[in-house]
Amino acid sequence: MKTAIRLLASVILLGVAAYFLDWRSLSRTLAALSPTAFGVSVLIASCQYFPMAYRWFMIVRSARPEAFRWHLQYFCMGTFLNTFTPANIGGDVYRFIMLRRDGRRYFVLLALFRERLVGLYAYLLGYLIFWLGYVAIGGMRSLVIDLLAGAIFVAQVGLWLLPVLLGRIRRHGWFSTRRKIKAVMDTCWRASRFKSMGEFVTLFFLSMVALGIWYVAILYLANVMEIKIAPAALGIVVVLAELIRLLPVSVQGIGLREGAYAYVFTLLGASGEAGFALAAVGYLALTVSIMLMGVVGAVLKETGLHTKSHLPNVTS
Repeated sequence: MKTAIRLLASVILLGVAAYFLDWRSLSRTLAALSPTAFGVSVLIASCQYFPMAYRWFMIVRSARPEAFRWHLQYFCMGTFLNTFTPANIGGDVYRFIMLRRDGRRYFVLLALFRERLVGLYAYLLGYLIFWLGYVAIGGMRSLVIDLLAGAIFVAQVGLWLLPVLLGRIRRHGWFSTRRKIKAVMDTCWRASRFKSMGEFVTLFFLSMVALGIWYVAILYLANVMEIKIAPAALGIVVVLAELIRLLPVSVQGIGLREGAYAYVFTLLGASGEAGFALAAVGYLALTVSIMLMGVVGAVLKETGLHTKSHLPNVTS
């Protein structure tokens, strides 16, 4: 039932866009894209998964002391499964099932939460960086974009303070008789804490690299499709679309992402049709790159690349 509702939401969103957009302008933008350029964008987009895979490896290697290639195998397969599930939850479920066999279920749940948290850190900071760059070049201002920058700054500060806040809340006497709620609070608190500043910086850096690669892929598409928009403005659009894509209100963000691109493009003084076309092509490139990751995972699994790394088996 939920899938049907999300599918309906995607159809409605696409229908609304079809009603308001100029399809002649849209077709001209799409016509500027060559198969070769699209293939290059797929290869660029595929590169983002390797820093993401290494980030996952660093998070879970203390509980599963396998070589990076072993973890890469399951990360790629999980990434492939994200194609068929809302909010990328399919890959999380797959990795949880694979890693819990000889590891610790609780640890894997913490690792998944921590991975998402670090990724969110990167998205929020990425938006602020692009926004500051856009303001610095004197781009067309938008109240919506500026208000989002303020809200995202507050959210970023809140995330930084999350371990402290959760640590104080979980010690409150009200939770002593509410074990299930306290268990959730404890899990969130443990997942938001890192072993050291060095660990956090490394994970955060890998997240920023992955986001940067995806931005380069979209920037490349925008250039070959002759879309006129400032690079900093495009960065704002890319990050906002990634944040919106996490909402499980449509099938894989179809319709939601394209609508967001078109709307934010107009807010920043660019063509809404160009934004819609760029989002559609970018999503297609992303989908193909995800398929490639499935192939990589299958090849690694078939070739049996799972050498032990001999790391100590300790918990976080």
